[in-house]
Amino acid sequence: MDLFTEIINSAPSLSGTSFIILCLTSFFTSVISAAFGLGGGIMLVSIMATLLPPIAVIPVHAVIQMNSNFSRAAMLWRHISFKWITPFILGTIVGAVA
Repeated sequence: MDLFTEIINSAPSLSGTSFIILCLTSFFTSVISAAFGLGGGIMLVSIMATLLPPIAVIPVHAVIQMNSNFSRAAMLWRHISFKWITPFILGTIVGAVA
């Protein structure tokens, strides 16, 4: 319980109830994204916008989505077609430099 209290105290404007709602929302929108392939992220942003300050919504959403996508990729790595990764990496580098 000390970890929970420490997390809540690190964000003074976030109540314990809001924290629990965000955790549950993150889980259920991840399930929706995994089941249907889309929709979970936008649902999460809309709920987060009601609970968090506007300046925190996008960075927190980015961290949640990255963790969700990396964990999904780790679970399904055998089904990844690695021959398609190189063109995407090259495109990412070009897009980042341009």
